[in-house]
Amino acid sequence: VFSENWVVYHYFNLRAHRYEISVMEIYDESRA
Repeated sequence: VFSENWVVYHYFNLRAHRYEISVMEIYDESRA
């Protein structure tokens, strides 16, 4: 069970990180 939770947590962590990066890129482009 722990390993399954870790995989889910890691997956959501990756998605959140990618979302942050894409938001930062859009923000930088709008400022440029």
